[in-house]
Amino acid sequence: MEDIVGIKFIDREEGQGAVITWGRLFHPVDDSELLVLVQKKLFHYGVKNIESIELCYALFEISNQPYFYECLSYFIQHPIPRGNKYESWARKKRKALRKGQDISFLGFEKQYFDYLERKKDGILL
Repeated sequence: MEDIVGIKFIDREEGQGAVITWGRLFHPVDDSELLVLVQKKLFHYGVKNIESIELCYALFEISNQPYFYECLSYFIQHPIPRGNKYESWARKKRKALRKGQDISFLGFEKQYFDYLERKKDGILL
């Protein structure tokens, strides 16, 4: 698992969506605790009917999501400390994740492509 990870999911009503968050905070390889936590917090973004959720092999898998670059820039601007400061930082980030923070919602792919189609046709509602 990487330090910054993408998680993609499918909502029965809204289709495919994704988030970016911190990886390796709960376990260096096993993603199960992180996925359960993120799934529980997705309701904050209107995700109600999750059919599947999985860790992305690479961030490239979700780079076509509406707010990918905006959300990625947040994580890039907050570097991960190394050495003695890492464990304190990791503890704070685990606490933040449990509160639903530092989970950046990238939007729903379907809504974004619907918007692009309307924009192309000159119909913006």
